Amino acid sequence: MGQRSMSALSGDPGLRGATRALRWGTMWAAVMAALVALGACTQVAPSGPATGTLSPTAATHGPGNAGVPAVAVSQGYQLRAGDELGIVVWNNPDLSRTVRITPDGRIQLPLAGEVEAAGQSMSGLQRLLTDRLRAHLVDPQVSVSLQELRSYRIYVTGQVLRPGMFEVNGPVSLVQALAMAGGFTAFASRNDIVVHNPFDAAAGRREFDFRAFLRDPRRSDIVLGPGDTVIVR
Repeated sequence: MGQRSMSALSGDPGLRGATRALRWGTMWAAVMAALVALGACTQVAPSGPATGTLSPTAATHGPGNAGVPAVAVSQGYQLRAGDELGIVVWNNPDLSRTVRITPDGRIQLPLAGEVEAAGQSMSGLQRLLTDRLRAHLVDPQVSVSLQELRSYRIYVTGQVLRPGMFEVNGPVSLVQALAMAGGFTAFASRNDIVVHNPFDAAAGRREFDFRAFLRDPRRSDIVLGPGDTVIVR
């Protein structure tokens, strides 16, 4: 084929479109493979016995070693009815347990009694429980972790194929949210993605580079929390 024919072929809009489609399909195949690998690393184990108590070993070794996997959320996340919490009181296995926040927003803990948990941050609830237990224990050390989230909503907007609101039942990464929204449009800037939360000022503005994720999917992704909004420019 002559040079003129090759030049004409390279300028064919149909060929350019097919090339872009092939590149797009290859990229998302890599993303899906990365998500499978990521999911294998972030799988959550069962939260313990049906009685809702932590093992004596976990309760004895201190607040930093509850032995129960925690859900990753932003620092300012406010607890809600239906959330499940792991509470460890160091050296007091009888007080350590897994509890679920009741529909009226409360939990119960021996010695601490009934405590208003909904609307608190985890650090705030930890301080409250510590203060309650101080009347009964010498220098109580309490750890609170989030074991299970009630279903929550995230939002994906901008240059994606299916922008909108998505209700999820557990931790979702930004790349998983992009897949739920159908992926990028042809006009998306893949290195200019922003996450913000209008309901959680403490979460701040987080930036995401999709190309960096493809290079290192284990280190570059972001776990989305309730109310997080993903904006693809």
